[in-house]
Amino acid sequence: MPYSGSSSHNISRAYTLARKSILIVEDEPLVALGVHGTLSAAGASIIAAGSTGEAIQLIGYAEIAAAIVDVHLGGEDAAEVCHQLDQRRIPFIFYTGRSDVTFLRAQWPDVPLLRKPATDESIVSALAALLRVAPNHEPSLADPLNPDPE
Repeated sequence: MPYSGSSSHNISRAYTLARKSILIVEDEPLVALGVHGTLSAAGASIIAAGSTGEAIQLIGYAEIAAAIVDVHLGGEDAAEVCHQLDQRRIPFIFYTGRSDVTFLRAQWPDVPLLRKPATDESIVSALAALLRVAPNHEPSLADPLNPDPE
C-alpha cells in the first residue's frame, strides 16, 4: 500500500492527472486500492488489473494514457504486460517491493522504478513526469498574471 506520508488533498492540488486514464497492474488488493485512491485524488480515471491476463486484455481495448505495473503478479513476472504496453507505446512505471528486478531492467532500462511502499506524492509525480504534466499553478494575491484573484 502506498505510504500516506502526505495527504491526497495536497497531491491533487500539486499535480492534476485529470482526463488521464491510468492502468494499475497489481495483484495485491490492498496495494491496488491504495494506489487507486492516490491517483483518483489527483484526478485520474482508473483501470485496474489483478493479473497478467487481465492486464493484457485491458491493454488490447482500453484507452490508457499510462500504467503503473507491479513486477511480480501472482507467481508471474510482468514481462508480457510490459511488452504489450511497449508495443502500444503506452508509458509505464515499475512498482515493486522486490529487490531483484534485473530481468526487467535489462529489457526496459529507461522505465522509472518506484519501490514499495512509495509515498502518494512520489507515485503521482512519477506519473505526471511520465505524462509530462506540469504542476498546478495556484494564483496568489501577488500574482501579476492574475491581479484580481476573486
